[in-house]
Amino acid sequence: MILLCGLLLNPQATVASMGILIQTTALIYIFPSSLSVSVSTRVGNELGADQPDKARIAARTGLCLSLGLGLIAMFSL
Repeated sequence: MILLCGLLLNPQATVASMGILIQTTALIYIFPSSLSVSVSTRVGNELGADQPDKARIAARTGLCLSLGLGLIAMFSL
């Protein structure tokens, strides 16, 4: 895509906007990825400690946070 952007009328602006788009996309994907890793670790630790109530709370909190992040990502684009 970046190589093809060089063929357009204003290649410097096009390549720059492509870089901004790639960085924004990566920023949007990094939050759900880190949230899923942290929630699964927390739930696994709570289940390993034989505390299913705390694991349920951690899972519900993770689901609520992922819903909030999804809504923010949906309305920010």
